[in-house]
Amino acid sequence: MEALVTLPVDAIRKGLATDPEWGLAARYWSADIRFFVGADNYVLRVEDGRVAAFEQRPDASFAWTILIGGPVDAWRELLKEVPRPYYQDFLPAQVFHGFTCGGDLEALYAYYAAISRILVVMRRCAVQARS
Repeated sequence: MEALVTLPVDAIRKGLATDPEWGLAARYWSADIRFFVGADNYVLRVEDGRVAAFEQRPDASFAWTILIGGPVDAWRELLKEVPRPYYQDFLPAQVFHGFTCGGDLEALYAYYAAISRILVVMRRCAVQARS
């Protein structure tokens, strides 16, 4: 049976709130980002460059601006302390490993530095949760 991957939402929310690079990259930004890990759904609400909420949702019946996600095994690789090639960021994972990056592409690319920083914080929190 495949091991589950659960995003530690509280740790990630706190990590982003205290991350100076995130604060700089996300300034002025507002969006609802839907992350999906296999069949599990999460929503990260950003309001004026700050994380307003990050929570797991039982289904995908909510409005979102940006969609990022993929198979559980791809997330497992993405969240390793030192990921294999093409798992270091969401876009190479999309090109090579079945990930999805979609929705408002103008906002996704305009704030891609902030989105990349989300993955850095996710990775750090996931590694700490496993330790």
